[in-house]
Amino acid sequence: MALVPVPGFGPANVEVGTNLAAWLDHYLLPGHLWVTSKTWDPEGVLSTLPALGTGILGVLVGQMLWSGGEKEIKKVAYLGMILLACAALWNIVFPINKSLWTSSYVLLSGGFAMLFLAGFYFWIEVKGKAKGFQVFQLFGANPMLVFFFSGVIPRALNMIKIDGKGLISWLNTHCIQVFFTDPYMASLSGALVYLLIWRIILAIFDRKKLIFKV
Repeated sequence: MALVPVPGFGPANVEVGTNLAAWLDHYLLPGHLWVTSKTWDPEGVLSTLPALGTGILGVLVGQMLWSGGEKEIKKVAYLGMILLACAALWNIVFPINKSLWTSSYVLLSGGFAMLFLAGFYFWIEVKGKAKGFQVFQLFGANPMLVFFFSGVIPRALNMIKIDGKGLISWLNTHCIQVFFTDPYMASLSGALVYLLIWRIILAIFDRKKLIFKV
């Protein structure tokens, strides 16, 4: 993507809709691209390859932690730091870009994930200090439930129109954004409110011992 010229657009680039990944998706998957953009797909052909690397990285780290020893935890933490350093260097050549899931993003996200995982694993499993982390267990017990319905529910509610706006958009405008001048803080607050709603839903599922798995 950083070297191959893009047919019809010119030099290699990572701009929206004009990069090699967008061109390939448009060529191979016409009419099946992301409905929001219609010209590119964040889960397209080329972006799927490094995403597979992210998945494989998770499998390898899981195997390293299988024994649960402190030595393995340290290895994961050290590897996480190495990945972050590599991400910073690789970013100079190939920019960190989540939408394209570039290999530099794989290193960055994988590095942070490994550091957090090693830290939490050591603190909770080795030291036995699980108090205060129950909220993470709620989300960890039913991740597919949250992943699936957190996308479906907003789409369904936005089909309900108020003043020409979808219900979720209307609630964000009139119940959240009115308290903020910074749109980024308003967006963050909306996300946290939605997260809190799911926290309540998952607590109910946990109380009823309901766990959904694939």
